[in-house]
Amino acid sequence: MNAVDHVEDTLRSSLTEANIEQGMVDYMVELVLTSWEDFYASAKAKPRKKKAPVVSDDELAWNCLENAVKDTLIDAQTTVQGEMNDIITTLSMRLHDLVLPPLIPESDDMYVGATCLAILEEDDDWHEAEITSIDDLVSKNLVDVVFVEFGKAQQVPRSLLILPQDLPNDATDEINGCAMCERPMNLTQHHLIPRQMHAKYNKLGYTAEFLNRTIGICRQCHSKIHSCEDNKTLAKEYNTLEKLLTHESIIKYIKYAKKQKARIRPR
Repeated sequence: MNAVDHVEDTLRSSLTEANIEQGMVDYMVELVLTSWEDFYASAKAKPRKKKAPVVSDDELAWNCLENAVKDTLIDAQTTVQGEMNDIITTLSMRLHDLVLPPLIPESDDMYVGATCLAILEEDDDWHEAEITSIDDLVSKNLVDVVFVEFGKAQQVPRSLLILPQDLPNDATDEINGCAMCERPMNLTQHHLIPRQMHAKYNKLGYTAEFLNRTIGICRQCHSKIHSCEDNKTLAKEYNTLEKLLTHESIIKYIKYAKKQKARIRPR
């Protein structure tokens, strides 16, 4: 299923949940998709001004989709019941990550040919591997590897892959309970204000002490946080452990994670 199909399905399900009559749903979905295509074609054809910032294709696609949703649904305000602004807000949140996926944590430094440690599915243990593709990293949080010892190719979830810089520096590092799932795991440090946002918050007058607050969490929980929200939202709305633990997706994940095996990564 391509991105357009995902967008269409999300549009249809969200509008149906809002108790909009099915015939109107079909009509509105068609209008949004047509407007999106028209906005995008027009934007691509328009020459960029000399000093205008460069916008990626994904960002452009999202900007055009957001405009198409707002224009179409606002025009429909008089013909459907319900608060249209609330519907637009909910729908935009659902569509955003389909078109403009969340950033992978900035600490990741993966490339084809890099060495790593990954969990081999046959024995559920860590083995040396080489990264062969990161094409599905953003969309599915999966990395393709080949295990050096066995020559076996496998797709591995990012949470079950360790880069050399993620390994403990020495044998004295302690194994502690993850602040989120509470399992005894090797821990990474999650910046409650993501480092990519430090320059902006520093200009606003926040201290280095505030910006460098961290919590010790396992790699799986760390990856989950960054898959749920972008850095801007994490900094603004989820900048404490307590706030992170109120996020609906994180609540569901932690409930699952607490039942899983605690994997201590090799030293």
